[in-house]
Amino acid sequence: MYVLDENDILIASGGTAGYCAVSKKVDSPYALEYIQAWLSNPITERILEIVGSDFEGGFTARGTFVLSTLPFVELDFENGVQKGIYDRVVGASREIYDINATLSGQPAKRILTLLQARKYALIKEIEELIARVYQLNF
Repeated sequence: MYVLDENDILIASGGTAGYCAVSKKVDSPYALEYIQAWLSNPITERILEIVGSDFEGGFTARGTFVLSTLPFVELDFENGVQKGIYDRVVGASREIYDINATLSGQPAKRILTLLQARKYALIKEIEELIARVYQLNF
């Protein structure tokens, strides 16, 4: 649902727009891959369902107003466990991007099956790590 834009494509967004751009602040210690993982987490999705505007077809608004109200647990990068969670989320996210690039080349069925299994395992791992952050389980 949240796409990392590496091509600098501009999109329209607003307070309750269906889509909005998220960019890295100059001094932010958080990679966009981490923010994307946090936004895509089922816990975040549940919060968005509660606070977001409902639209036809079961769509929930994720505009700038809605995103700015979401709780965000700041990590202590001096804490080894918290830094480890962050690094693993970013690393696993980047591995998923690499897998997606390979999958777009339509690999052989055997490779496709292995890559899809790896991708789903990484997604599950990322979801569990972000859930730990939400639960302050460091």
